[in-house]
Amino acid sequence: MKFLLENSPHDRSDKNKTSVIMFMIIVGMIPAVIMHIYCFGLGLIWHLLISCPLAALAESVCLKLRGYSALKGMKDFSIQVTAVIYCLAIPPYLSWGLTATGIIFATVIVKQCFGGLGQNTFNPAMAAYILLLISAPTAMNNWSIPDHDTKYNAAQTYQLIAGKAEIKETADAVTSPTPLGQFKIEKSNRIKETNHIIVDALPRIRDFIHDNPMVAMNIAYFFGGLLLMLFGYVSTSQPVTFLVVLMGTAFLYSYLGRIYGFPAIAPIEHLVIGASMMGAFFIITDPVSSPTMVTGKIISAAIIAFLVVTIRTFGSYPDAVAFAALLGNSFNPLINKLVTPSRFGSAEKI
Repeated sequence: MKFLLENSPHDRSDKNKTSVIMFMIIVGMIPAVIMHIYCFGLGLIWHLLISCPLAALAESVCLKLRGYSALKGMKDFSIQVTAVIYCLAIPPYLSWGLTATGIIFATVIVKQCFGGLGQNTFNPAMAAYILLLISAPTAMNNWSIPDHDTKYNAAQTYQLIAGKAEIKETADAVTSPTPLGQFKIEKSNRIKETNHIIVDALPRIRDFIHDNPMVAMNIAYFFGGLLLMLFGYVSTSQPVTFLVVLMGTAFLYSYLGRIYGFPAIAPIEHLVIGASMMGAFFIITDPVSSPTMVTGKIISAAIIAFLVVTIRTFGSYPDAVAFAALLGNSFNPLINKLVTPSRFGSAEKI
């Protein structure tokens, strides 16, 4: 007799089925997808059209080679979640070759080589993002400044992603570093000129809410994640801990920056620019690459939040959610060991 091994959760209620949870996570990202398309153009659609089928195909081949049904991976929607998060993280006009390389790496190396769903140690989407960021830093930091007068149609977007055309750097359409990178450059220059940091958040908030689409993106991630949290598809402990520790660490570095003269991003900027909300609700809450116990989830979220602000402040990469998430994932075996209770009647931990 052949016994089937099923991944957790083992609760038979529809709400707690893996496929339902993963599908609802995709639904929760719909506001961010719409906002991304509105702010950055149609590049995301082309990336999704490349990544989703390619990820499904790669996973099916890996499952077949491992002796499982090739359709198994398509039923739980987990690889589709990876593809959507990955596509939201990469620049809208990244070449199709890099897009394909990243999603294959996420599916084959990071997920299937570690044992598939429920076994992978690291978040596949973030691992793929870091692979591309290290391998092709110029392309991965080339985000077009959104301007409604220079939006590309579907055909033009395809030409850009296929490498058959280049973004025209005019007064209305230019490329720029990531928003957090720009803030770090500005604050570093300000230190050189004045030898101190003036943290004046409110005027800057008004400026970049009007000019910076990442504010709108973070708001979209927040409301999508909030709905998932309210309906019980995302734990409350991880996002709340992450955001509280993120703000606390940002206030600390902002204070120390004024004293010791190093560039520190204002706390409010940590929340509304970069991938903070995406990380809080859709990355650190990954049930596979996060600790099993609630206490462990809180510890992991706190570690990742601290690393995000630290790397943003002192590191060479302006946005650090992906790096912090993978570093946090590496602590999970130790965290699980420390917080898992002992068996009843035994001094040894489970």
